[in-house]
Order: sequence, then structure tokens, then C-alpha cells
Amino acid sequence: MRAVFGLAGLLITLAVVVLVLKYAVLPETQNAAMVQKTVRPQVEQLAGRDTEGNRAAYTVELTADSPTGRFNALVVSRLTSGGGMEKWFGLQVGDRIIEVNQINVNAFGDAETAKLQVLDAFQKRLPLTVERSGKRLTLPLPPVPPTVVAQPQTPQPQTPQPQAAPPQTGTPAVNPPAAEPRKPKGNPLYDQLDAIQRRGQ
Repeated sequence: MRAVFGLAGLLITLAVVVLVLKYAVLPETQNAAMVQKTVRPQVEQLAGRDTEGNRAAYTVELTADSPTGRFNALVVSRLTSGGGMEKWFGLQVGDRIIEVNQINVNAFGDAETAKLQVLDAFQKRLPLTVERSGKRLTLPLPPVPPTVVAQPQTPQPQTPQPQAAPPQTGTPAVNPPAAEPRKPKGNPLYDQLDAIQRRGQ
């Protein structure tokens, strides 16, 4: 008999431990994993690194564009595929960076300072304005909302409505009484509703 009570106590204790783990520990672990998944890329970017831990400065090569001898843009001459600068800004080789956070790059004075400002924009998630194929773009581009494909709707069969016969002359038109809705028997709410309706008649 003692063995039965001991086994029952052990099973109850085990069940309580499982419930505590399920409802207290597991949600906290899942929450921590989700926070790490969303926060870690932001922290890496603030540190100037991409999601793989590579320095963003090493994923892009920028050269000064000075055709008239005056510095006026940075040109993306090399880009690491899948690197931080490509992933975050969507930069492409040949892009001319003309503004960093809405400040013209020639306001920075020289190409080296402008390059540092581009890296700072990556870390702080500031916009870049580039010229690409003759068009001005502000990067990163806003996310494109997913397109919803409309499903063709099948026409619902329509039931013909009975039409009342025109009243005959000399005979007043009488509408037939409406059919009573089905009511479940023994439901006190329906019984009260019936009593109220009977009083009103």
C-alpha cells in the first residue's frame, strides 16, 4: 500500500514539474530566443558589423568621383556579395553616393571623411541618396508590401424569390402569417421571450 502512495506522489510531483516547465520556463526561453533573433542584427549593425560579424567597412570599396577636380560623389567600385552594405542599403557597383542623411557628400570636404560618414550611416541606419542609371534613389528602399492575389469569386446560385400574386379587385390583400422560427424546447430564455411576446399581443 505504501508503494502505491509513494508511486502516486512521485507521479504527481513529476506532473507538477512538467507543468511548471511548460508554462513558466519554456515561454521565457522562447521569448529570449526571439529577442536575440531580432536584437542581435541591430546590435551588430550598431557595432559596424553585418549579421555574420564582418566589418561593414570591408564589404564595400568607395572611390572619389572628382571629374572636374572637385570632389562631388563617392562611387561604389567593389561590393562584397551578401555583405552588410549590400544587404542593408541595397548598394550596387557603380552607384554614385551623393548624400548621406540628406547632406551632400561634398560638404564633408574630402573623400575619406565622406567614407567615414557612409559607414556611420550604416551603423546608425541613416539614409543614403545615390544616383543609379540616371535616377536618384534614397537607400535603403522602403519595403515593398506583399501583393495579394485576388481569388476569382464563383457566383453564388440565387434562389428565386416567390412573387406575390397581384391582389384581385374587390378582395382585400391578406398577407399569410409568418412562419414561427424553430425554438428549442425547454430553453428558459425562449420561454421568457414567448411570454413577453404573448403579453404584447
